[in-house]
Amino acid sequence: MRPGYAPAGWDNLVNHARGQGATDTELLESGLATMTRRGTLIDRFRDRAVFPIIHQDRILGFVGRRNPAHTDETPHAGPKYLNTPSTALFTKGNQLYGALPDLSRGDATPVLVEGPMDAHAITLATAGRYVGVAPLGTALTESQASQLAAYPQAPIIATDADLAGHVAAEKDHWLLAQHAILPSRAILAAGSDPSDLLERGGPDALLDALENPVASSQVLLRERLDNMPAETGLASAATVAASGDPTLWGEAAVAMATRFEVSDTQARTALLAAVKEWNTDPRQVVRDQISCSPDLRQRLEAQADLPPEQRWAGTATRIDARLTSAADWPALANLINQLHQEGHDVPRLLDDSIADNPHLGHTPAREMRYRLAAQASRTYQPCGNPPRRGIPTDLSPRFSHDRLTPPKDIGSGPTR
Repeated sequence: MRPGYAPAGWDNLVNHARGQGATDTELLESGLATMTRRGTLIDRFRDRAVFPIIHQDRILGFVGRRNPAHTDETPHAGPKYLNTPSTALFTKGNQLYGALPDLSRGDATPVLVEGPMDAHAITLATAGRYVGVAPLGTALTESQASQLAAYPQAPIIATDADLAGHVAAEKDHWLLAQHAILPSRAILAAGSDPSDLLERGGPDALLDALENPVASSQVLLRERLDNMPAETGLASAATVAASGDPTLWGEAAVAMATRFEVSDTQARTALLAAVKEWNTDPRQVVRDQISCSPDLRQRLEAQADLPPEQRWAGTATRIDARLTSAADWPALANLINQLHQEGHDVPRLLDDSIADNPHLGHTPAREMRYRLAAQASRTYQPCGNPPRRGIPTDLSPRFSHDRLTPPKDIGSGPTR
């Protein structure tokens, strides 16, 4: 993708380009330069790594990554990523950075990230088995989602593991799901992004996160189950489940009935209604869900501020209602929080910990703590080659909306 560097200073790039024969008109039209009030040209990109935006072997524009030594508080540093302005060739909402021919051939899986550095990290660390793609200076758009939907492999969402990244990942889910594809979600350490993971853990750590994703609908469902009250959570959780893999509907109904303390019939009725609504007009459902992004942000902010005993209570209750009232619950909650911060998929670890033996005995929190620590050591080794375990995540096959018709009982679902 031929990245380069725009040096610090006001006109170094302009003068260099002029020396290569570029005219002032070409520099302005290409977006490499801007004009001051005095009528002189200055560089648009200063002290930035610069990446060309390429479509069908044609350079449409550029995106520049700010020097990492600068932050949002650094005077005159500008935004983290700066794009070419809209030109005759380039509109930022219409293009994805990093889309390669390998994706169209089905040789690689697209991984949706937030910026070009993360896109490069994905592609380089996996030798092209996974290809990083990123929106350009904006959240994912309808046009970009349509481009991703055209690739043979369902995308993995690997946005930053922070508040903004989680909100972006939810929007990504809805925009992709309306195209009848099943995105999955890579689980990263709290506060990290793919390029961080590559730098700190090496290629194996990043590859592990990509090869052990979770269905995106499952991540959204967990959030509803953990953070929403029954009066609003049941319908919201049902909508999330309806947008996901039909083979998971039965399990979702059981989880909703347990968490929101409703009957199995009520949970399945809510899910059936959500499936019918999704089949009728998925795009309207998507618009409604995206409009609720401020509510999601508020819930996530509130959850992050809670102490571990409260933050993980809903997750633990779904495993065994006795856990949160046990004497060892604070120690277990702190372990769960630590594993979450390290980038473990905690709900999956908990499920795996009781897969062979659901009964936790007379000291459930203590036993779960031992099981969880053992399970984590077996399933995650940041720089090694961990065994591949957990929830089945081969969600790449497409399905059409007319197949989204549930069985009469919406699946039997596992029970504990």
